[in-house]
Formats: sequence, structure tokens, C-alpha cells
Amino acid sequence: MDTTIIHNRNELCEKIFEESESATDERLSRLLYKSTACGASLATDGNEVWVNTIVEGSDAEFNRVLNYPFSTEEWDNAISEIESLAEEAWKEANEGNEDLVFDANGFEICVGDTVIWTDPDGGEQTTHQVTDKNGEIVILDNGTEVFGNECEVVH
Repeated sequence: MDTTIIHNRNELCEKIFEESESATDERLSRLLYKSTACGASLATDGNEVWVNTIVEGSDAEFNRVLNYPFSTEEWDNAISEIESLAEEAWKEANEGNEDLVFDANGFEICVGDTVIWTDPDGGEQTTHQVTDKNGEIVILDNGTEVFGNECEVVH
């Protein structure tokens, strides 16, 4: 395993990204973003490199700080850890939730909630109780199913 030591931003650019261009934070961040599945970014100063990723569809954010000098192995471990955490958080936030229904304001609609539905044709507002029909959340207006994004949950 390569354990090359990185002492500064220019060496990070050359040894990790194999680039000899100007090693600005913007350039390094772009290279990292393109090389990671989680779209990580970075920032540097004379002493540290901060690696960060924000997980789409969730509130999760992961950070790692590497102090100069560090090895390419330490870099690879930090990136692998962030990628793994981001993937797990993304799956938790985005997979297996196909049955969730959200109102017009982005609030989750649950069985038992009371919602206000505005008729798109006449603007009349009616209140409805959310029910369960064969394991699916449904909102009925005089027997007709309406869409969650046409409703607002009453809080």
C-alpha cells in the first residue's frame, strides 16, 4: 500500500489527484467532488484539510479533518469512511420510503392526520381524516382519492 506523505495543498493535488495545475481550494474541491460518489468537497489551510459531504434527501452531514503531514493511506481511509457513511445515510433517507405521502408544504401525511384539501376547480376547502386502504395512505373527498400534495396537514 502506498504511504506517500502529503505536506501541503500542492502535494495533495499532485499525489492524490495526479494534477499539476494550480492547487486552489476550488480546484481541489472540484476534483474531489468528481472523484467521489457522495460529491464530497474540501477546504484547506496551511495546517489542515477538511473533507465534507452533505447527504441529499437527509439532514446528514459528515466531516473529516486531516492534519498536515498525512499519508495517502490516511487520505484514502478518510474518503472511504465518508463515502460509506454517506451511502448508508442516503439509503436510510431515500430507500424504502416509497409509500410516504407528503403534503403541499413537505410534511409527511400519516394515517389519522387531519388535512385540508383545496378543490382545484372551485377553491373550496374541506377537511378530511387520513385513512388506511390496504396498507396505503388515502385521502378521500366524497369517495374520490385526492393527492397529498394538494393538501395541508393541520398542526
